[in-house]
This record gives sequence, structure tokens and C-alpha cells, in this order.
Amino acid sequence: LASMSPEQRAAMEKMMASHGMGSAPGGAGNVIRVCITKEQVDRGFTPDRQGHCSRTNVSTSGNVTTFEFACKSDQHNVTGHGTFTAMGDTAFTASTVADTVSPKMTMHVQSDMSGKFVSRDCGDVKPMETPPAR
Repeated sequence: LASMSPEQRAAMEKMMASHGMGSAPGGAGNVIRVCITKEQVDRGFTPDRQGHCSRTNVSTSGNVTTFEFACKSDQHNVTGHGTFTAMGDTAFTASTVADTVSPKMTMHVQSDMSGKFVSRDCGDVKPMETPPAR
């Protein structure tokens, strides 16, 4: 986000907010806050881009889960694979490699993330929407 123009950043932040994500207080670069309610966690909810994604070849060994995924929408298709490592019930790391194909371009994206429980109160970040039942 830090390298985007003010207009691009505003558009990205608006899109993120519509999906239940927000920038960290103070505008820290590459930090995103996500709100998932206790009820969603109790149901085993995991974000999946409004129900447009599928996961296959999911395998768990100890605290490490590997998976492949595919997401399809009117704007683009994404395919890739990843690894999720749980570090207790308050933190995780995740890595993904994906190819995004749209009518205008193709991108190869590698992501490395880490997350941690911050608070029981989501503050001004709205909870992520639960994908529709299939």
C-alpha cells in the first residue's frame, strides 16, 4: 500500500473495508486488520473470497496444513498453492504462490503472511462476511 498513489491506496482501502479488512492504526505498511467473530470461529469459518474459492489436496501434519486453491470471478481467475502453520490458537504464518489471470493481465504473486490475535473487540473493522451456503 505504501508504494501506491493516494488514489490507488484509497481505492484499495475501500475494497478491503468492503471485505472486512482495514489498515492498522497509524497506517503501518503491509499490516491489515481482519475481524472474524467468535461465532464464525466456532463454526470453523475461513475467509474464501465470498464463496468463489475452492480448496483441494488439503493435507495436515501436526500444525502445518498444505493446500491448493482456485478462485473464479467475473474479473479474474486465481490458482495456486499454500502452507498454513498454526502457532497455538493465537498466531499463524501462511505462504502462498498464485497465478492471477484477467482479460488485461496475468500476474504471478508470492505472499508470506503472519497473523496474531489482537483483541476481542474489532473496533471500527466490520466482521468479514460469511460466504453463502453451497
